[in-house]
Amino acid sequence: MAKADLEKTKNNLILFYKEGKLGEIIDIVENELDENQIDALINKIYVFSLVRLGRFREAEFIINKLLDSYPEDYELLNALAYIELAKGNKTAGINLLLDAEYYAPEEVKQKIKLKLEEISKYKTLTPEIVIKQIKAKDFLVLNLPEVKRKSFSFSFSSLSKVFKSAFGESAFNVRNLLIVILAGFLVYFGLSYVLGVFSYSKQSKSVVSENIGKIEVESNAKLVEITPLLTNEIVLTDRQVSELFNELKLLLSKNRASNKARFIANYLLNSNASPSVKAKVEVLRTFIEEPTVLDWMPLYEEVNSKPNLYNGVFVIWKGRIVNVEKFGSSANFVFVVHGDTPSSIKGFMKAKMDNFLNGYVGEDIRVLGEIVADKDVYLKVRKVLE
Repeated sequence: MAKADLEKTKNNLILFYKEGKLGEIIDIVENELDENQIDALINKIYVFSLVRLGRFREAEFIINKLLDSYPEDYELLNALAYIELAKGNKTAGINLLLDAEYYAPEEVKQKIKLKLEEISKYKTLTPEIVIKQIKAKDFLVLNLPEVKRKSFSFSFSSLSKVFKSAFGESAFNVRNLLIVILAGFLVYFGLSYVLGVFSYSKQSKSVVSENIGKIEVESNAKLVEITPLLTNEIVLTDRQVSELFNELKLLLSKNRASNKARFIANYLLNSNASPSVKAKVEVLRTFIEEPTVLDWMPLYEEVNSKPNLYNGVFVIWKGRIVNVEKFGSSANFVFVVHGDTPSSIKGFMKAKMDNFLNGYVGEDIRVLGEIVADKDVYLKVRKVLE
C-alpha cells in the first residue's frame, strides 16, 4: 500500500473508531494491512476495538506485547485494567488503573480517578456486573487526532463556464443541462450509498451487533468524591514511597484482609508522599477487608508511640479490664496490657466494647481489637479470645 493510501486508511480507521464501526476496523487491519504497516496508533485502534467487541483474549495478548515496548502507556494500562475487571480480577484491575493514573497527563487523571471511585462502590465485582454496568466505550481512554471526512465538492458556476466555452451559450440551455447531469449524479451516489450500507450491515451484523449488545450497557452509578486527610509527619525519598506503594499493592493482591497493608497505608498517608500517591492509597484502603487471621501486628510500645500510624490496625493483646463504665450492653474501660505474665505490665489503653459481660472484669484475658486513632485514641475490642 502506497504511503498516501496508508495515511488515508489510518484516517478512515480513526473515523470508524469514533463512529463505532468496529467491524470495519477489524476487517481492514486483518485483511488489508501488512504487519509492517501497522504502527502504534493503528494497533491501539485495532486492540481497543477488540476490547469493545468483547474479544478479551486476543486483546490481552496484543496489549501485553505493546506494553513490553511502551510500559508507561496509560491508555494500554487502562485498557488492560478493563480486561482484568471483565475477567473478575478486581484487585489486578485496580492496580493497573492506579498505574495508568500515575502515568496519565493531568487532564486524564481525573477521568481515571472517577473510574476507581466507581469500582470501589462494588463490594464484589463479577464479570457479569462489569459486562452489564461498566461501559467499555466510556471506560477506554484513547486520544485520537482530529480527522475530517472529505466531502464531495461541486461548483455549479465553474462547471457552467466549462460548458459555455466548449459549446457556446446559444447552443442549448446550459443551466437546464447541468441540472439534469447533477440530478443524475445525486441518484447514482445516493443509490450506491444505500446499497453500500445494506451490504455492510449484512456482512458485519454477526460481528458487531451480537457482541456490542453484551458488554456496552450504560452505567448510572453515582460517583463518590475521595478527600483524604494529608499529613507530612514522615519524610521518605521517592524510591521509598514507590517501594512501600508497590508492597501495599502486592499485599492486597495476595490477601485483601492484610493487617500489614493497613499499617503501610497509614504510613504513606502520614508521610511526605505526593497527593496523587495518597489519593491512590485512599482508593486501595476501600478494598481492605476485616481480618480473621492476622498476618502481622504491632507491639503495644509501637502503637503507644505513634498511634496514628496504626489507625484501623488489628491487634491481639493480653491484659486485664479495669475501671468499667457500662452503657446498656456496651462498656468503656481501661485495658491494662501485659506480657506473658500479669506482672509484666506494658501500659494502659482506653477501650470500648459492645456486648460486654461482667465476667471479663479482673480476669487475665486475650482480646482481638482494632486500634482507633481518629479524634480520640482507644482500642475497639471485637472479641474476647480467652
